[in-house]
Amino acid sequence: MGSDAKNLMSDGNVQIVKTGEVIGATQLTEGELIVEAGGRAENTVVTGAGWLKVATGGIAKCTQYGNNGTLSVSDGAIATDIVQSEGGAISLSTLATVNGRHHRR
Repeated sequence: MGSDAKNLMSDGNVQIVKTGEVIGATQLTEGELIVEAGGRAENTVVTGAGWLKVATGGIAKCTQYGNNGTLSVSDGAIATDIVQSEGGAISLSTLATVNGRHHRR
């Protein structure tokens, strides 16, 4: 899973994307990226111990995850154009809106 990431999260910390904020081109290999209501994450690659959590009212667009990376989408959250590769985990709430595909090598 290649990436032209401008932001690298590999320190195990938690970063929060709040209302009105947009984070783009992020490589998440360890730690958590939480997208709160009104926040948006675009072009995120999640691998290793990385965890992208999209909370109610948050949006994630063009997310790739695999190799033990996790995508979690809550009720009322939106994740579009996602690509799941081998080893990626997804956790969806009943009222989450999600579309995408599984990529096989």
